[in-house]
Amino acid sequence: MNVYLIPLNDFSEDVAAQMGRDLSKEFGLWVKGTVAMGTQGLMPMPGSQQFAAEDIFEQAKTVMQRLPEADSSTYFIFLTNRDINSRARNFRFQFSYHDKACRCSVVSAARMHPEPESSANGSQQLQSRFIKMTKRAIGQMVLNWERSSDIADLMYSPIMSLDDIDHLGNRHPAISKN
Repeated sequence: MNVYLIPLNDFSEDVAAQMGRDLSKEFGLWVKGTVAMGTQGLMPMPGSQQFAAEDIFEQAKTVMQRLPEADSSTYFIFLTNRDINSRARNFRFQFSYHDKACRCSVVSAARMHPEPESSANGSQQLQSRFIKMTKRAIGQMVLNWERSSDIADLMYSPIMSLDDIDHLGNRHPAISKN
């Protein structure tokens, strides 16, 4: 199973590449960051500054087909700083969005930034939150992990706030402890 981490043009290619290396080691999967994907024509939803996750997937169809090592089992995770939601807007916002049919997820850092008064550790906190949500996407969509009601489990659900992400464990019981 191959996993591509595809940054949009507002997300660091270097961070995506490093995440790919780290997640490959942790999961024992082939995980690779790519160069940033262009987003010409990607527009926020009407009356909003949020982008529909489904629009990102739609725009990425050609990119996904052209990546080397991509086949019918390849999984794609799009990384962005844009604020995302589903077209249905069932929630005020979403940290991540998944679509099993297209084997895609998008993880957004837009709402993961720390509060200004706690910004001393801000970049580490943001990185920890983002990595947890990316690992959850792989766990749910690639490894078929079940959601958990234990906040110490990486797969805890529902995640409704930054506090929930911060209290998530960094592992799922199915991952062996190092």
